[in-house]
Amino acid sequence: MESTYITEAQATLPDGEIARGPIITTDHKTFIFSNAVGTSHLILELQKGDLGWYQSGGSDIANAEQMIDELGVYIDNHLGNSPIVAKIGTE
Repeated sequence: MESTYITEAQATLPDGEIARGPIITTDHKTFIFSNAVGTSHLILELQKGDLGWYQSGGSDIANAEQMIDELGVYIDNHLGNSPIVAKIGTE
């Protein structure tokens, strides 16, 4: 399956370090973020469930909820799933 580039994203790691890099997908269900800055080798697989974004695979990071939420906002905004974008589109 061919991967599709979604957007560049930035998020704050639990230790305060900034992670930045591309988000890609092959199926528009699982989104993969790969850190391209610094020395941290970090790959996160993200999916969206009924309660929001969650990590479905990749690097093991403790207390990564804020980072996952930040990356989810980038994906939602790019795909037009943001509640703000959705609201503006219906007015």
